[in-house]
Amino acid sequence: MGCTLHAEFELDSFRQKMDEQGMAVAENQESSLKSRRRLAETTRGDALHFLRSEIQQVLRTHTTVSMQNSRRVHQQSSTGMWALC
Repeated sequence: MGCTLHAEFELDSFRQKMDEQGMAVAENQESSLKSRRRLAETTRGDALHFLRSEIQQVLRTHTTVSMQNSRRVHQQSSTGMWALC
C-alpha cells in the first residue's frame, strides 16, 4: 500500500524537483554572498579614497595657513611689530 501512495502522488519526481530547487537556492545564496562581499570591498575602497583626499586637503590648508602666519610673524618681527593681524 505504501508503494501505491508513493507512486500515486509521484513522490519521486516531487523529491527531485525539490532537490533541484534547493540546489538553485543554495547557489543563489552563495552568489549573493559573493556579490555583497565585492560591494563591501568596493565601498570600503571608495570610503578610504574619500577620507584620504579629505585629509590631504586639510593638510594642504593647514600648511598654507601655517606658512602665511610664519611670513606674517617674520615680517612683523623685522619691523618691530609683534602683534598678529
